[in-house]
Amino acid sequence: MYKYLFFDDQKLLRRTNMVRNIVKPELVEQSIYSDGISSTDLRTPFVFKTDDGKYRMIYQGRISEKDYCFIAVSEDGIRFEPEDVSDKTELENRVAKHELFPIASGEIAEVIEDLYNDPQERYKMLYCDVDGENLVVHGYVYTSSDLIHWKRMEGVEWNGGAEPITGVFYNKQKECFTIMVRPDWGVRKVGYVDTKDWRTFTPYEQSIQCDSLDESLSEIYGMPSMAYGDYYIGFPLIYRNFSDEARAKYFDGTIDAELAYSFDGHHWQRSLREPFITGLDSQNEKVFGYKNKLMWPSCYLTQENGDTLVFCAASKYEH
Repeated sequence: MYKYLFFDDQKLLRRTNMVRNIVKPELVEQSIYSDGISSTDLRTPFVFKTDDGKYRMIYQGRISEKDYCFIAVSEDGIRFEPEDVSDKTELENRVAKHELFPIASGEIAEVIEDLYNDPQERYKMLYCDVDGENLVVHGYVYTSSDLIHWKRMEGVEWNGGAEPITGVFYNKQKECFTIMVRPDWGVRKVGYVDTKDWRTFTPYEQSIQCDSLDESLSEIYGMPSMAYGDYYIGFPLIYRNFSDEARAKYFDGTIDAELAYSFDGHHWQRSLREPFITGLDSQNEKVFGYKNKLMWPSCYLTQENGDTLVFCAASKYEH
């Protein structure tokens, strides 16, 4: 008999004849998506079930070193195809019918549905605008009522210079939105910032970082996070396995998603220190058709049958 304890086993008196194990998620082959024109290995997509019963995916794609925000649509949340929005949006030099807008610089950090504030701002897009010349990141918030038309919230910055690997969820215990984010550019720690109105934000508080139980010199690149019933699930992105020959930690190595959990969205416990969502098996071989050295979980949806779908982007490269 096998009993799977999703979060931890702290309430057990003893562990006799028990093996602690993590059951890995299975890839849904039909869900692998490509629009045929862009590279989609950035840290998106974000998927929502909209009022018409369809599923819509917002993602960032790259064409010839230029980035764009695109939209795709699905009837079942599994099989997506580009959605033609050319008759709904006016763009100069449109590159595709499913383009929402061009991205001048930076990355989409998160897109969420907000059912607690203005319906005209139902969807929030957290965006990181990168000023590479001055090594500064500005975090802007864009809003939309329909996932198609977006406008920037004036005078709002949400991240204080952090890079675009985040997790955002509604925190029932605190009655606010919690943003799991790094404190600044290049700082490999994860903490939280709270907001109720998307205009004011609490000061950053640290939550987790790599420690002595991790492989030597490992780094945490961020923690995509989400509400799961009355709990909160985090996917710590651990960068490791780089070789000494690289002479730089930016190159080589892998980034896998481990598991963490929280009861209040602020204080987190890490589960077994092993990959939960990964593009490589234990022998460092290919899993999803080829070697994916980087995995970005971005969001999840629970289907009517109770299955949980976790949407990810994958890359053959570590950066």
